[in-house]
Amino acid sequence: MNKYYVYEENYLNKEDCQKLINYFDQNIKVKNETNVNRSFDNRVIYYEGVNNQEIKQLMKRIHDDMAKKIKDFYKEDSPILPEATHIVKWPTGTELGDHADNAYADGTPNYVPWRTYSCVVYLNEDFTGGEFYFKRFPYKLTPSTGLVIGFRGGIEFIHGVKKVTSGNRYALPMWFCQDKEKAYPEYR
Repeated sequence: MNKYYVYEENYLNKEDCQKLINYFDQNIKVKNETNVNRSFDNRVIYYEGVNNQEIKQLMKRIHDDMAKKIKDFYKEDSPILPEATHIVKWPTGTELGDHADNAYADGTPNYVPWRTYSCVVYLNEDFTGGEFYFKRFPYKLTPSTGLVIGFRGGIEFIHGVKKVTSGNRYALPMWFCQDKEKAYPEYR
């Protein structure tokens, strides 16, 4: 049994994955989202900006469920609260190098130091490249539709995404915190 991170194949069914992809494709042109990391401009739809109640409820159900799974897996006493959930498109040629979600490589806090846990649900598999990896472990994950992985946000889990070489990779990343002031307003 894996003792380092949450891992579940077929966590999300193909129909729900496709609903999230369709919502992204139909709405990204309207939203024109910008991001702290400019390479993600117009490639992200934020949970708080979702205007379709079915999609918003689906995203909420997923991040609530994953918060519970992470809490149970890591045997946390403190609440695990959703802080950010996005739908992200990774077109051909995109990648993301080694990084931690709450710190720089030298261990100093980054611009979101409150993120204690991270999670990704993969929404499709009809692309090449785009593998997820942990730097610390000899581990490379080829995304499959509905697969979820959850892990700690610090430098012990430095990770990245290999270059997408063809097609579009879609994912639903989520970040969690234990500070109610940083969580989504409905969790405060």
